[in-house]
Amino acid sequence: MQTLKKKTICGLKQASRSWFTKFSNTLLCHDYKKYNNDYSLFTKGSSLDFVVVLVYVDDIIIVGPNNDDISCTKILLRKH
Repeated sequence: MQTLKKKTICGLKQASRSWFTKFSNTLLCHDYKKYNNDYSLFTKGSSLDFVVVLVYVDDIIIVGPNNDDISCTKILLRKH
């Protein structure tokens, strides 16, 4: 039984890495830029019209001045 638990825990670690890789690649393929200092921070747009996506543990924060851009980002993430 104990061996089974160890495999499950290892599987969970790989699953989260795999999820973040897919999440990251999806955003990068749609012109989001990833910051070098914070691998979980993505931005898209200019100084006046932008979207910021931040991943923290199991939360995703999407902010920006334009609700339409935020909605488009949510739709993009739902598709993938």
